[in-house]
Amino acid sequence: MKKILFVGYSPAIITAIEKIRAVDQTCEITLISPEPYYPYNSSKLDQLLGKKCSLHDVLARSKDFFDTHRVHVVLGQKPVRFSLRKNYVTTEDKEQYPFDILVLTETGDVVLPNIKGITKEGIYASSRLSQTKRLYDLLPITETFIIQSDSLCGLRFAAALLKQEKDVSLVTKKEYLLQDILNEEASAYLVSVLESYGGQTYTRNIVSEILGDSDAKAVRLRTGKVLASQAVIFDAEQPDVRVLKDSPLEADGTVSVNASFQTALDHVFVIGPAAETDKKHLTAHEQAVLATACITGEESSSEKTTALNTFDFDGLNLTLIGQTLPGEGIRLVEHFDQQQKMYRRFYIRGGKLIGAVLMNSPQDIEEITALASREAPESEVTRMWKVTDARSDTEPTPSQGDTDDTEASKSTEIPVGGPAEPSSDTA
Repeated sequence: MKKILFVGYSPAIITAIEKIRAVDQTCEITLISPEPYYPYNSSKLDQLLGKKCSLHDVLARSKDFFDTHRVHVVLGQKPVRFSLRKNYVTTEDKEQYPFDILVLTETGDVVLPNIKGITKEGIYASSRLSQTKRLYDLLPITETFIIQSDSLCGLRFAAALLKQEKDVSLVTKKEYLLQDILNEEASAYLVSVLESYGGQTYTRNIVSEILGDSDAKAVRLRTGKVLASQAVIFDAEQPDVRVLKDSPLEADGTVSVNASFQTALDHVFVIGPAAETDKKHLTAHEQAVLATACITGEESSSEKTTALNTFDFDGLNLTLIGQTLPGEGIRLVEHFDQQQKMYRRFYIRGGKLIGAVLMNSPQDIEEITALASREAPESEVTRMWKVTDARSDTEPTPSQGDTDDTEASKSTEIPVGGPAEPSSDTA
């Protein structure tokens, strides 16, 4: 009987199990979750911290799902050794789990900055449910927070804490907040909203040291500035794959995979942030579909899903649709309406829409999502853009040819790897 072993807690595991059981009712499936929880949606952790949802709401599926699909589940055990030639995984409790096929999504640890004080109490990774739950439990006695993040995830955590009247400082190494998805004017408006709740932002900076005895009490930034903090949150989701160091797979913190997320060992698959691939823009569901098609030998069905990531805070709405990662051949068309505080960025590749960022344009989310889902021609996007712009008499459209630096639309090419990192520090 074939043995399939999953290690991790990604929702991609749910998709993979469903696909495998649809064609194979006899194989033995085991899941080792390094977290004491069933697979969960990390995108909902800020809602848990903000008391907007329950722990049950964060889980991708309940115990019943795994019982129904006949999956043996081991919770709260991190793998300490992967024997990829002899085909077994050893966990912390020294139990060994054999496999014919291994699918890895997480190892149990994430990569945190290699800085002094990183092992103190009060350090959290925003992608881990167990750490978010611990932070939630300590909220009544924790008032000051530092969040180092360049992404929407860190912003979500900051907003959840600011709503509870906590003292929050956001630190980003970028020139301005959310530089990868916003222009400078839109970012400045976002910062002003955070500041209205008492939030502070430190750009072109990183946490260089965590101060305190056994517990975090403050941080020192790269510029030398010291900020008081009882909790330090890092926007960290990259799995620590050093546990694979004795295998032929790990290389520079990631694992190379092919188009089916299959590694150099054809019986080992890696899905998610640990996978070194040009398909990082695919959703967890899409990655799992490709991997399980290879595992089962079934033809890969076309199940394209359009990722939708929405953030709401004090009347500000920010939505990411589809592919919003930089890449070769991707052209940006963006515009910010200063009066309405409305920002739109379209990602165009090969003359087709593949993604978008919308700020304060919730009425357009459904239609633009539909356009991105079918990769609509740029001409359709242009027409949609004109309709949207027409709602404001003061907002120019691409056809108007307005050349005002703050209001005109801009079209630029994004190089592979995205915007260059800043070369100097400012607080």
